[in-house]
Amino acid sequence: FTDTIDLSRQVRRVRSENITTASRQWTPFSTASLLDTPTVARQFLPMSKTAIQGIFTYDNTRFRIFRWSPFDTGFSVAPKWVEYADAGDSTFQVRPGALFWIKTDSVRSTIFGGGLTVSLKQNYNNIMIKSKNWCDFAVPFRFNIRLSDIINATDIKSPGAADSLQWWKWVSNGKGSYAGVEVYNPAVGSAVDDTVFWGNLKGYTVYNPLASDVRLEIPALPIAMSPGLSKKKNNPGWRLTITAQDDSGNQLNPLYCGVTTEAAKYFLSPFSFSSMTMHLSDDRWQGSYGHALSPAGAEGVWVYHVTLGNDGAANGGTRYVIQGSGLPQGYAVSVLDGRTGAVCDRQGVESVSLAKGESKRRVVVAGPPEAVARFAKQFLNSLRSFMRISPNPSSGRLCINYRFAQTQDFTLRCRIYSLTGRIVLENFQNASSETFVWNFAQKGMAPGIYVVALSALDAEGKIIGTLKSKFTFLP
Repeated sequence: FTDTIDLSRQVRRVRSENITTASRQWTPFSTASLLDTPTVARQFLPMSKTAIQGIFTYDNTRFRIFRWSPFDTGFSVAPKWVEYADAGDSTFQVRPGALFWIKTDSVRSTIFGGGLTVSLKQNYNNIMIKSKNWCDFAVPFRFNIRLSDIINATDIKSPGAADSLQWWKWVSNGKGSYAGVEVYNPAVGSAVDDTVFWGNLKGYTVYNPLASDVRLEIPALPIAMSPGLSKKKNNPGWRLTITAQDDSGNQLNPLYCGVTTEAAKYFLSPFSFSSMTMHLSDDRWQGSYGHALSPAGAEGVWVYHVTLGNDGAANGGTRYVIQGSGLPQGYAVSVLDGRTGAVCDRQGVESVSLAKGESKRRVVVAGPPEAVARFAKQFLNSLRSFMRISPNPSSGRLCINYRFAQTQDFTLRCRIYSLTGRIVLENFQNASSETFVWNFAQKGMAPGIYVVALSALDAEGKIIGTLKSKFTFLP
């Protein structure tokens, strides 16, 4: 006889999670049991069209199962979405902590089979985050735990991880659309002590910027038993949050625009479920980020570069909303068209139409109203096209200074026409500068008046801008 019960012992379950999906909506799933047979073929047999024969058939007209790789050291595929049909049970082991995504043609359900509960006597540490990669995961227990406890336990085994890993959670709009929402980024500054990670039926993703892999240590520590240790860092100021959804109601990952007194910093955003894209870039329109910290510019404003794109096979659109948190009283926020400089919006809301393969740029400006207006004027002036030729008349050498309003990359085509429209000479160059020097004294041109035409060509050779000017040739 004993009067002590070991509450931390592993328990055998005859049945584990009950997974029920909605029609044509993404559903995350995971398990908190060490299943006897942790294969998709076994656990999703009831959804198979041949279930009555006891045979599992993966039919992607009925359901599709994906996961993001890499998840653990057993993966050999590059970071990307992987479908069960392309990888099979060896990659899709239904184990605690592993997060999967399923979409079905109608409401369907399955009940995971028998297995042992995860041990509560030690940290769960079977989740490896690859260097400079994202990792989807779920809490491997049926109770909620604090993020701070995960960070502290992980940092003991992987020193430096607590000040490096960037944590996001997958948030649903209630209609089967998910977006990655930032939870904690130690480089940005926020308090994490009250952040709760829910039990195994919620999804999270974490980014590892370190040069080495990090193994997560998830303690079996319910909130009631948490010591309340926290990781805090004061945020130096306000920020803007840009949320968006596409025409189908799918959420895009939000963008975060913060401030810093140091050099600009940029942080990645997790993968998206929508073919519409939205990301932040640096001031040269380089990179694809989800969070930017910007210092005040010379004009006394904070500037953020946003690109909206359509990677889908059909035309579509995106509607975004900008909201401020802690914005100083009296500050204004304006959005400028990155190509034309025109003011797109002053109320923080805009709907943007995007043809397939198209992208559009927006410049978000925040600061005192008079400084924002001054920046907008200067930005517009910087985009205006101009062309200046010298010397004119010319004896065979032209120095052409030019600027196109287009901000996208282009190739410069330069042609000299006669007044009758005949092409006399043609030249090409990469538009790496705004000066083009052309020597053509030995080309046999007759004296007279000619037209110089500069054309900006996109990657497909389409003309996206043209400048023209006359000059006199006197050999």
